[in-house]
Amino acid sequence: MQRSFWNGKLDCEKLGGFVYALIDPRTNNVFYVGLGGGIEAQGNQRPENHLVATLTKISTNELLSDKEKIIRDIWNDGLEVKLAVVRRNLTRKEAIHVEAALIDIFQKVQEGPILTNMQSGHGKKEHSIITEDNLVELVAEPVNPSVSIENVWLFNIRSEMDKGRTAYESTLGNWVIADRECGVGYAVGLKNGISRTVIKIESWQTMFENKNGKKILKKKITGIEINKNEIGLELLEKDYSAIINGNGFWLRGRPLRVNFYERKALVTYGQKNGKPVNLC
Repeated sequence: MQRSFWNGKLDCEKLGGFVYALIDPRTNNVFYVGLGGGIEAQGNQRPENHLVATLTKISTNELLSDKEKIIRDIWNDGLEVKLAVVRRNLTRKEAIHVEAALIDIFQKVQEGPILTNMQSGHGKKEHSIITEDNLVELVAEPVNPSVSIENVWLFNIRSEMDKGRTAYESTLGNWVIADRECGVGYAVGLKNGISRTVIKIESWQTMFENKNGKKILKKKITGIEINKNEIGLELLEKDYSAIINGNGFWLRGRPLRVNFYERKALVTYGQKNGKPVNLC
């Protein structure tokens, strides 16, 4: 079985900090991007560690990660994993940015199986790839409606959208909200602080979820998307950072409810006694 790359001639000490890619020889697709060590002790592991770890788990019948399953399958086909050192002699900061950029672009455009990296690249929020799909994150203006709008629920839908669900589907929920708080109003789904959909709430459905032997009451929204009407245009594709940043309730994964007035927003659910926020 393969235990090294380039017939054992890979000398990490001569590479300094480097970024590498593991390549499937059957498709020439990159299936993993990582940071390598070297003179300045950059990165988290040497490329050969992936081979050794896979061999060890196979011999002990341990559960393989997605990356290790691909390595195993390549070996089973009588081939060896290919390695490319993409950049070398990098500082830690430089290596992190190169790794993150590669992860972003391969996840975006590569055909076939996506990367097996378990984490996205560092600095994704500040430096991530911009395409037509997420351009709104770069150009969104701060939310500041020109009309008063009350009972606007803000929901964090990033994780659900990352799973492939639409903004509308992700916003419908299931959400942990007390019965007494539910009522008519609007639901706004936020991804990375930017609104992706606006829904006029028609009703709330009650359901229960079993967790550790306990029943947890949850609410699901029934409503229609109103992105193109007057209220929708006031709330859609806006930056809500002024409201959600530093809000402990939001940081714990809970929704907020706000009333918008001229240049101000008042948090009516999520902070004790409400919290006014200046919007300009």
